[in-house]
Amino acid sequence: MGSIPPPPPLKSAACPANDSFTAGESITLTAAPDPHWSVGSWAGTNNNTSTALTNTLSMPTSSTTTTVNYNSDCFTLSLVCQPGAWRHNQL
Repeated sequence: MGSIPPPPPLKSAACPANDSFTAGESITLTAAPDPHWSVGSWAGTNNNTSTALTNTLSMPTSSTTTTVNYNSDCFTLSLVCQPGAWRHNQL
């Protein structure tokens, strides 16, 4: 499916630990779908209905979780039979 690599920077300058951000900070997230997968939606971001590879999050005043949902890319196969194109071998 894919992943969400850590955003650069890994933390706010005022925070001692990675994955820690100050309230109100805008964080840009980038999805990394595997081949033949695409972004279906996001959760916990500023634009949850986005299907773009990037999205932003305004850090709330408490811990939060962000999710990216992936869809597999499916393609339609259409078969067309034209007169004379199909032959039956007779014994």
